[in-house]
Amino acid sequence: MNKTRRRIRDITRFLLVGYAALCAPAYALSQNGITVTLTGAEGNGSQAYIGLSPNPNGCLNNGIYFINPGEVGKTLAIAVAAKLSGKTVRIDFTQPGGPGTQCNGYGIYIE
Repeated sequence: MNKTRRRIRDITRFLLVGYAALCAPAYALSQNGITVTLTGAEGNGSQAYIGLSPNPNGCLNNGIYFINPGEVGKTLAIAVAAKLSGKTVRIDFTQPGGPGTQCNGYGIYIE
């Protein structure tokens, strides 16, 4: 294989790895021992907001937004059950803008 082909192959691999890194969830995080302080639906019920204490990773507005409209009802049911029972939750979320920005949840589990 000549030098030019090897160079093209190496550049292609580099670009593919970089693209894969960009497609992965940014700041995929998980935090245990969280207390639900507030629950609600926003945007005509298209997203759920759950207030949390302590505030994981400095999330904007002291809580997590669950932005998958198909999961709003289930998410709120779990959050309300945790709040009423006094149990803590584990939250799985992403924070695309980094610490101190909006957190988008994708999992909530009663501990």
